[in-house]
Amino acid sequence: MPKIELSEKNWDFLWNIKRKKKLKTLDEAFSYLKEQIQVKGGKKK
Repeated sequence: MPKIELSEKNWDFLWNIKRKKKLKTLDEAFSYLKEQIQVKGGKKK
């Protein structure tokens, strides 16, 4: 699992996802984001 460096912009992005999706934690937002990236990359299992 590659370590992802979070810039301030990325934190804002995560908080926005958290708000929009009404998630409880940033971890959930992060997981959601990773799923989206995998879907776009065509690596969905």
